[in-house]
Amino acid sequence: DPKKRFRVLRDGTIGGDRSWLQPTAWNQGGYDAVYFDKDEGKVIFVQLTRSDKHDFKMRFFSEVLLKLKTAKMEIKQVLIYFVVKPAQCLNFRMGHIDDRDVLLEYDASWTRPEESHVRVRAFEANPILSLT
Repeated sequence: DPKKRFRVLRDGTIGGDRSWLQPTAWNQGGYDAVYFDKDEGKVIFVQLTRSDKHDFKMRFFSEVLLKLKTAKMEIKQVLIYFVVKPAQCLNFRMGHIDDRDVLLEYDASWTRPEESHVRVRAFEANPILSLT
């Protein structure tokens, strides 16, 4: 939730550490899941898409990273994955790129063009069978 902060526990850990979290809003911009490991300083975002083209709005990632930094996490590595169907993998491309350079504050490897740092992966799941 963009309006909430990460909860810092008494032992100094951050609530949600080493867990996959999904946004509370179904239409959250930028990502569908986030994982972070405070000890490693790693943050992983996943965006699922059915399109051959997807806009890359870095401010949504930056908002989460700022909240983790405010919760005393030292961020060393930021990974962003776009997950597409296998048929889209070769033709997938980034659409409009917004908010260039905002990820540099958290991970110095996010130099321009940032879209070249996004990892595109294909995933195909078996259909879920209904038991009813």
